[in-house]
Amino acid sequence: MGNLSFFKKRPEVIVSPVLLLIIILLIEYIIIPVFNIPSWIIPPPFIVFKTLFSSFKRQILSHFIVTLLELFSGYGMAILLGIALAAFITQFRFLEQVLTPYIILMVTMPIVSLVPLLLIWLGVGMITKIVAVTIAAFPPIMMNAITGFRSTDSLKLDLMRSLSATKVQTFIKVRFPNALPNIFTGLLLGGITSLITCIAAEFLGGSVGLGYLVVVYSSILNVKGLFAVIIIISLLGIGFYELIVGVQHLVIRWPR
Repeated sequence: MGNLSFFKKRPEVIVSPVLLLIIILLIEYIIIPVFNIPSWIIPPPFIVFKTLFSSFKRQILSHFIVTLLELFSGYGMAILLGIALAAFITQFRFLEQVLTPYIILMVTMPIVSLVPLLLIWLGVGMITKIVAVTIAAFPPIMMNAITGFRSTDSLKLDLMRSLSATKVQTFIKVRFPNALPNIFTGLLLGGITSLITCIAAEFLGGSVGLGYLVVVYSSILNVKGLFAVIIIISLLGIGFYELIVGVQHLVIRWPR
């Protein structure tokens, strides 16, 4: 309900992007015939959408499902691993000091560069993509979770100690709720990197997935099919992002 009221108060949030898309499509309709651009270079939008609807069930759907499974499996593992390691590390400052340089290294390193190694070690199946997504997503999740756990109000911690609360009770009642805004920031960052890594891993190795379909269509110069797959990937990215934001609004109900 909160999201709906927000959009009712500020309809330009939806209207503006839609108007921009319409303007871009109209410009494309004008430019293509004026400059006599061949359809195998830039196909007209109606051909792209026609290809999208006609080939979705027949060709794209099976690849879409595989990419979805790889994305959500790797992302789910990254959430569990990132939050669990963050909770463990923040209990032992020595571990944080030892592991922080390596965590920063994982955040700054292009994970795509590790995909060829993963392909050699694990093969070209789904496991490789899931592992790649996990490696890409869990560092930002973990770093933001650590920041959230470390920023807990000392007065609240003192109150829990005065009540003789255990570390587990303090974590569940105080540290974890306090860290939720930071955790969701990490989830958003991890979601972005996970989709990019998933598609890139399918580029480099595999025989199924949206990334693989992009490689196939580009190799046979099927430009209209290529644009159709790009639209699907873009919609998947937007939907994935909005899903995380929606869960954030459901979980964090107090003022932020």
